[in-house]
Amino acid sequence: MKNRLKKKNKRCSGDGEDLVLFNIALDNQSRTIRRLRAKLAIERRESTTIKEGLENKLVEAKKEHKSNQIALEASHTTIAGLTEIGLCMSKKIERMKEKKQQAKESHLECHHKLQARIHQIEERSKSNT
Repeated sequence: MKNRLKKKNKRCSGDGEDLVLFNIALDNQSRTIRRLRAKLAIERRESTTIKEGLENKLVEAKKEHKSNQIALEASHTTIAGLTEIGLCMSKKIERMKEKKQQAKESHLECHHKLQARIHQIEERSKSNT
C-alpha cells in the first residue's frame, strides 16, 4: 500500500507541491499582513498619544502665554502709574523750590528794608543829638 501511495503522490506531486507552496506563501503573506496591521495599530495608538500630549502642552503654553500677557500688562500699568506719580512729585518739588526761593528773596527784601529803617533811625538819632 505504501508503494501505491508513493506512486500516486508521484503522479500528483507536481500540481500538489505547487498548491502546497502556494498555500505556504499565502499563509506567510497573511501572517505578514496581520503583523503589519498590528504594528500599524500600535503606531496609530502611539501617534494618538503623542498628538494628545502635544495638544495638552499647547493648551498649557497658551494658558501660560495668556498669564504672562496679563502680568506684562499689569506691570506696564504699574510702571505708567509710577511714572505719573514721579512726574507729579517732580513738579511739586520744583514748585516747592520756587516757593522756597521766593520766601528767601522776600526775607532778604524785608531784611534790607529793616536794615534801611534801622539805619535811618540811627541817622536821625545822630542828627538830633
